[in-house]
Amino acid sequence: MSDLYLGEIIRGKIEDPRLFSGINRVRSGSKQCFGERIVKGGKCIQECDFEIIPPQRSWYAVEIDGSWYWIEGCDHCNGNVREFGSYVRCEKHDVCVDCGVDRHNASTHRSIDGLGAVWGCSGGWRCNNCQEAMNAKRLAEAEARIIPEDEYDELDFYNEDEAKCPWCKALISTDESYGAEHEECECGECERRFKLTAVHSVSWTTERA
Repeated sequence: MSDLYLGEIIRGKIEDPRLFSGINRVRSGSKQCFGERIVKGGKCIQECDFEIIPPQRSWYAVEIDGSWYWIEGCDHCNGNVREFGSYVRCEKHDVCVDCGVDRHNASTHRSIDGLGAVWGCSGGWRCNNCQEAMNAKRLAEAEARIIPEDEYDELDFYNEDEAKCPWCKALISTDESYGAEHEECECGECERRFKLTAVHSVSWTTERA
């Protein structure tokens, strides 16, 4: 048998007498649940028969040729890093993309007392300290673009091909705003409020029948 399974490392055989070929397996975080779980009407009426905690949090169980094996689920360990991470990464690689702090020591958010607050992002997650630093940098850059009141001309933002924040000139996404009529919005860069209106025009073409 190859040392890989679908590009992921085979870590070893699972020695548990309760396992047999064809038994149903459900992943719940790092926990592996075996047996039939029945849900009806959105309510669980039968839980799995038993569960196994893998030796490493990123490992998961897979049946191969009638036997059960631990497979490495961490994309970093497998050498195939995914844009938004794997289902569960190992402790070594489950870290902030910016500062490298692990999830256990990630700073806590003041609104989530006692829980490590992390922010999903490309490459995995970002700790709250790094996220707040990034937000502060983004806000400072936007503030530097704010148009002084004596230089502001509302005509600069009238009937434009692209919607821009009338404060910092950041581009505004209008994908879901084609019916906007003085719709109150907040700029994602300078965090100031403004009103958005979609301006539609109609043109006509005639031709001989």
